[in-house]
Amino acid sequence: TLRLLQSYNNESGLLPTGFVYDNALAVIAYLAHPTSDHVRRARVLGDSLLFAQNTDVAHDGRVRQAYFTGPLVWYGGGPFLPGFLGAGGAIPAYLFGFTGASTGDAAWVGLALVRLYEHTRDQRYLDGAVAIGNFITRTATSPHRFGGYLGGLADDGTTEIQWSSTEHNVDVYGLFRLLAQFTGQASWQRKAECARAFVASMWDDDGGFFYTGTQDPAASYPDGNSGLAPSSPAGDPGQINKSQVAED
Repeated sequence: TLRLLQSYNNESGLLPTGFVYDNALAVIAYLAHPTSDHVRRARVLGDSLLFAQNTDVAHDGRVRQAYFTGPLVWYGGGPFLPGFLGAGGAIPAYLFGFTGASTGDAAWVGLALVRLYEHTRDQRYLDGAVAIGNFITRTATSPHRFGGYLGGLADDGTTEIQWSSTEHNVDVYGLFRLLAQFTGQASWQRKAECARAFVASMWDDDGGFFYTGTQDPAASYPDGNSGLAPSSPAGDPGQINKSQVAED
């Protein structure tokens, strides 16, 4: 049966929500020790991610950030919502706002599908990964100063997020390198280099770390001289976000 893994226990408040990032990591973990049972389980998850991709109303290669993994009934009754397999396809976890398409999450799904192709030679998996790669390049190629790839699409499914994440671009670099390897198309390597160049531009020589990415135009950032943030959003996606240094 097509199904995804639930990411957290019900007491976390997210109920039967399965993030595609978590499920992609599970696929890769199963394939790191590819017993027949592990490959079978990885294929169930991979087939489910392909189903979600192929039944999405956008029909453009995207996967949403998360889906419901089972039926949802409110405590004490109330509206019933179907699980992963809805009448019209996979059901996104829209109650929690996870209907967007994150560039990093999508890239991890692509990585998982490529690994499934590597182990099974089932062309469907490689085709799904290529579709994700095309979706990222079509919707997230950054027009801003540092290039690379933007954060993805917002929860409305159409608004392009204008900041870029170092972590996301690392993910995209890995996916596009594998697509170049398994498709034999050199264009993927060129696209991978765009992501790599963005990551390199986030490096701070003095501190010895990578900044997390560029500024969000919908957010406010402290002034370098006064230390005060403006009263209205003034982020510039052409500037590095230096307001935080993440340990990852």
